[in-house]
Parts: sequence; structure tokens; C-alpha cells
Amino acid sequence: MTITGDIYVVLMSWAAMLSGYQYPEVMPQIVYVDHTRVVEVMCGGVDTKRNPCIVRAYYKDKNDARIYLNTKYWEINGEWSPHQRSIILHEMVHYLQDLSGKYDGHTTWNYDKLCAARKERQMEAYQTQDKYLFEVYGHKRLMPRHYDNCGMY
Repeated sequence: MTITGDIYVVLMSWAAMLSGYQYPEVMPQIVYVDHTRVVEVMCGGVDTKRNPCIVRAYYKDKNDARIYLNTKYWEINGEWSPHQRSIILHEMVHYLQDLSGKYDGHTTWNYDKLCAARKERQMEAYQTQDKYLFEVYGHKRLMPRHYDNCGMY
């Protein structure tokens, strides 16, 4: 199974069903990116033994409509493990959140409100990811959540 296979459509179905968001008319594109780029975009250019950049995937916003997979952790066009599938589903929830407009009003210059909205979005995506792992595989997250200064990533 690869990103062009049925699993991609099935994962979006799970993401929509478990999160309560509407299934999208247009699917986000999956893009493989080099770990160096992930470090620049998501980890502020820092990737050391003491402070490793362990972001496996990310989604930016509805204007980009792509889910980026870090090639350090993903075999291009390889099979996806249950945990990898749940990570894709997590990023799909962020895509659905953006399409729904639920968080559109959370654009503010108030740092505390912006952080609260970001944490809420992440918690919703993590909760959906946990539901998926439990429903499909009978267990919850295999790895701990990771935090930055303004919440989880």
C-alpha cells in the first residue's frame, strides 16, 4: 500500500468520521521532504543530540493543502505501519479543521489566545488519532506527544 493506494482514501474517511468534520472534495497532496527542510520549517533550524528534531510529518495550512512527510522516517512509496497511518490521519485532521473554518476566528496578535487555539487544534487531532488507533488496532498512541513553547507539535 502506498500513498496512491486505497489506504489514503480510507484514512481520510476515518479522519472525517472520527473528528466529525465533513469529508473533503479535494484531498491534500502528500509530499516527501528532506529532513533538513523539516528542521528548518518545524524545528527552527535546530537538530542536535540534546534537542533532536523528531517531526515525522506536518501540515501547514489550507492555502498549501499538502501533508509533508520527513524522508528520515518515511520510506518513499513504502508500506505504512499502524503508527505511521495514525500520523497521516492526524495531519488530515488539521486539513479538515482548516476546511471547516472552525479555527478561522483564532487569528489574533494575542500570544496567549493564539497558543490556546493551537493547543486546542492539536488536542483535537491527537484525540482523533487515539480513537483511530483504538478502533482499528485496539491500542492508543505508541509514542509520547512532544511539546514546544506554545503547545504540542
